[in-house]
Amino acid sequence: MRQDAWANAHRIPVEVEKAQADRGLYLHPELFGAPPEKSIALAHHPMMQKLLKQQAAAKLNASAKQ
Repeated sequence: MRQDAWANAHRIPVEVEKAQADRGLYLHPELFGAPPEKSIALAHHPMMQKLLKQQAAAKLNASAKQ
């Protein structure tokens, strides 16, 4: 572990407990093979999740028409 002045002044916690509502969610779900719906960001911003679902449906409809 570093012991220089800068490192001592800027320590970061090794692990931080997630909030209960965030358990089972990921910062980057794609890195864990989880679907985008498991994103903490989407859980905190439900309108973004709605927008992504609409975009996915539009993309699916466009590919089905081809």
